Amino acid sequence: MSELTVSTEALAGVEAMCAVTLPASFPKFLERYQGAKPVDGEFDITSTGDTHYLEQFLVCVDRTSHPKFFWADIGVVYSQADERLTFEDAAGDLIVFVPFAALFTGDLLVLDYRESDTEPRVGVWFHERSRPYVPYVEDVAESFDAFLNQIEIDLDSNN
Repeated sequence: MSELTVSTEALAGVEAMCAVTLPASFPKFLERYQGAKPVDGEFDITSTGDTHYLEQFLVCVDRTSHPKFFWADIGVVYSQADERLTFEDAAGDLIVFVPFAALFTGDLLVLDYRESDTEPRVGVWFHERSRPYVPYVEDVAESFDAFLNQIEIDLDSNN
């Protein structure tokens, strides 16, 4: 269980910055796992079957109270990739991908809002293949809850 306290202000800030509604189960997930490093974070991409490794879940905390987690804050990570985590659809609307975990390769697990404003899919965002307003994302799960059911989160005791 995470010893970090989820900041409701930071969560609201992520929703406002990204213009999304986070899944209802997301705050509870963060309470338990934010900042955690799974012992076995292996999961497969739906379309290709390629295996990837989840390195660490991102955090959503008061950055002034937890400065050592600044680099892993969802809002900070989103801001660093900004345009490469934003998709422009055919109508010219901007849709964002919200990061929630770092992968071994520097890629990210993201909430994918292309199909729904309220029930995002989960995908892997590839940093080397993404360009401004053309993010490269491969599907992992049909929803955040489906993703959580797909993986086993055994936490490393050294977190």
